[in-house]
Amino acid sequence: MEGGHLRLGMGLISLMIVMGIGRRLKPHWSKVETVIDATAPYHNIRWAVAALLLMAYSVRVVLLNAFYLVTYFLAIHLLSQFIQFLKPKFDPAIPDNLDINLTGSNAVEPMLPQSNTDEFRPFVRRLPELKFWITCMVDLVVAFVCTFIPLLDLPVYWPILMFYFVGILIFTMRERILHMIKYNYVPFNFGKAKLAAAAASGSDSGAARMSV
Repeated sequence: MEGGHLRLGMGLISLMIVMGIGRRLKPHWSKVETVIDATAPYHNIRWAVAALLLMAYSVRVVLLNAFYLVTYFLAIHLLSQFIQFLKPKFDPAIPDNLDINLTGSNAVEPMLPQSNTDEFRPFVRRLPELKFWITCMVDLVVAFVCTFIPLLDLPVYWPILMFYFVGILIFTMRERILHMIKYNYVPFNFGKAKLAAAAASGSDSGAARMSV
């Protein structure tokens, strides 16, 4: 029992050391941000790198048969960031976010289309895609580094952690999907711009034929 408490204490100390190193590197983050901003147009490459890093981390955890608590915290944080990525910047459930309730200089364009005749508007996220990717990469790198610190391999019964995570995943995603259905929006822009452009060109050509 005393050995378990000692291991837990040393693990927490190691985690504090990792966090301290992160704080010391924070002043140099602006240089890193400049490099990251240059990668903004390359969505597929960035997410391919993140997927490879996630696969490498998963393989390492499976081979070591350890660091399940670190993996649990990683999964929970990635899920919370993914939920923020799916949310609109302004929640349509809050009346103050709708332009019909605001006037003058406080008027705000609704973030979601209010009818089928509304023009195409890209989905504005609460957590932008680039920031979401940066968060994922930082989380994965920190988690990967933690797997090289044996003191962070705290003894846990991993099936319970998996059960908790699956429960949280089902609950949060169900809530998010119901929100999408209620307010009639999809948090992805795949094909929407092309569809809107095609509809606009079709209407223009129809108007031209009528004028002739």
